[in-house]
Amino acid sequence: MTVVAIGLYVPDHYLFVDRLPMPGESVEVRRYVQSHGGKAANQAVASALAGAATFFVGAVGADLAGRQGLAAMSAYGVDTSRASVVDGAATGMSSIYLAPDGTQMIGTFAGAGARIDRGSVEAALKDLQPDIALLQGEVTAELALELVGARIAPTVILDPSPADAFIGLSLEKCDIITPNSHEADLLVGSRQASASAVADATGVDVVIVTRGADGAEVFDRGTTTVLPGIDVHPCDASGAGDAFNGALAAALDAGGCLLDAATAGIRASAWSVTREFCMPSYATAEELASWRTGSTASASKVAT
Repeated sequence: MTVVAIGLYVPDHYLFVDRLPMPGESVEVRRYVQSHGGKAANQAVASALAGAATFFVGAVGADLAGRQGLAAMSAYGVDTSRASVVDGAATGMSSIYLAPDGTQMIGTFAGAGARIDRGSVEAALKDLQPDIALLQGEVTAELALELVGARIAPTVILDPSPADAFIGLSLEKCDIITPNSHEADLLVGSRQASASAVADATGVDVVIVTRGADGAEVFDRGTTTVLPGIDVHPCDASGAGDAFNGALAAALDAGGCLLDAATAGIRASAWSVTREFCMPSYATAEELASWRTGSTASASKVAT
């Protein structure tokens, strides 16, 4: 059983501020830290830490940042042997403004990661035959949907982020999509969009809308289940969605049912927001198994 995450590795540049800036406004940065990131890289690490055999497929530059990124993922248990190193191209980067309450604003430059295409991905996956593929929109929505259509794995999970790139597109060939609340609203074109509304708008049979402290709403072929959140004191929400997706994929890869896998994702995500940065904030399977938490509610199910 194998999980593959396809997309970006980039170093994250954290800018700690007292509050997030308004458009056109400059704010003082109190602290600066560089860490490892990129949605696919984060999801690969979360999946590997959760116990799945996990591969990262993407591209980095032949520079120090690229070498350090591949080494970091390997140290977390991710197989990076299928990643490409591109001569003459710089590894990308993300800038993250982080406020004291854990809210953040993120901008990402793909750099060498923009060089991957369907041909390079299929070449990287030759003889691998992954069971689950994790895709995101960081390397363009067009490429993500092209890979979905190519059926690169029996189960394809798409994190439609950034969501504006997927608005109006048919996602029906995706097995599962996992927007957060804001992304769900953008995909549907209305506020407080339900998982069933996202399914109607995108044509996807299985939709999981992650709602932070409020847990997740799972729509599975006509039935909606609301899974409870976990009451924690957040300090950094960046990468929480990636923690959810990686843990979700690992649990499904281990044979878990959808609701149990989504619950595993909620636990992994809640753990991550109590710690700084992305990869360093992710838990191992053993840490999550021994973590005592309080859920905010009981799961509820309604037919839709």
